[in-house]
Amino acid sequence: MKRSIPISMPSRLEVEQLTGNPGPHRVPASAKPRVHNCHEVILVRRGKYHTITGGTPYDVGVGEAIYYPSGCVHNVRFEPEQSREMLRFSWTRPNLGVSTPVKIPDVGGQLAFLINWTIAAARDRSNTANLCLRANAVLEYLRDFLRQQPRTQIDHLLSYLNATISMGITVQKLADAGDMSRSQLCRLFRKELGASPQEVLVRKRMEKARALLVNTDMTVKEIASAVGYSCAQNLAQRFRKHFGITPSACRAGTFPELISP
Repeated sequence: MKRSIPISMPSRLEVEQLTGNPGPHRVPASAKPRVHNCHEVILVRRGKYHTITGGTPYDVGVGEAIYYPSGCVHNVRFEPEQSREMLRFSWTRPNLGVSTPVKIPDVGGQLAFLINWTIAAARDRSNTANLCLRANAVLEYLRDFLRQQPRTQIDHLLSYLNATISMGITVQKLADAGDMSRSQLCRLFRKELGASPQEVLVRKRMEKARALLVNTDMTVKEIASAVGYSCAQNLAQRFRKHFGITPSACRAGTFPELISP
């Protein structure tokens, strides 16, 4: 059973064990592309998990995990003849500083132990401090692994985008920062992220706007400026188109499941 519990990072933690029986009627052989507005780790305990992001396939077997950064567009496919067991760990903050999926070998079963340890704590809603401790242990394990991975060109570009999002960053300025043409930038983003630079820019602005609405008392006009829009009306129109609700409804807590269309 899924446990969804606010934790004090601030973040929103979800931990669950996922199981499925053989048969295509239970899980389709393929699914529509999806994008999560959260960071997510899927760890395979039984069966196989196949995913494609930006044209790059990842085959995840028993004893392996895959980390999806927030905003990552991906397809998922399971082997229909196999039973499945997976552990899922997701959160919205902090950002671990990686912009593309990363396959993680679970050496010695440490990651599985830490996620199961967190699932056990999530069942006890009276002990939030214990849940925070265990969730942070998972995040620290992930940080240690990801720190060892070399930073890519796309990571540097996304870091630049995040740092300049309130300064009217454009696709051309992003291309200039990467010393490449707009067409080269588009090909890179399509390959690594499965989305265009403009789509990623809008998504990042919406994620930041939502975070500011939920976690601060800033006015919509102030938030519009903070995410690179000229006025509150422009932000409100884009926000409603992206999430299906107004900024005021988001602030009031009327917010759908954290999956963008």
